[in-house]
Amino acid sequence: MSLAYKRQGEGERDRQRGDELEKNVVKLMRSILQCMLGQVNRVESFKKSLRKEHSLHAKYNISTCGPVVGDHNWGHLQIDATSLFLLVLAQLTSAGLRIVFTLDEVAFIQNLIFYIETAYR
Repeated sequence: MSLAYKRQGEGERDRQRGDELEKNVVKLMRSILQCMLGQVNRVESFKKSLRKEHSLHAKYNISTCGPVVGDHNWGHLQIDATSLFLLVLAQLTSAGLRIVFTLDEVAFIQNLIFYIETAYR
């Protein structure tokens, strides 16, 4: 939507609205990434064990970025939510938004790709 405002907008206000939308999208995606990064140990454990007890959570506390549901109350891999996050991340990146800032984040995203790959084995 921000790209539409920037391309089709008719003035400074539309450009500012597009910039504001971009900033909010980056903030949202970075927040989700930070919550997922809090589970880096789970992803590493999953790579070794392939056990669903080490699967990612998909619901996070807005204040703490911690999981909302207990580990044994979840029980599935969240392939759909993780895949959707990666797809949107790729689309936004190709549109020119910068969401991933560090090499640690790049490595984590590569691990997420490995994580969803297991669903197709």
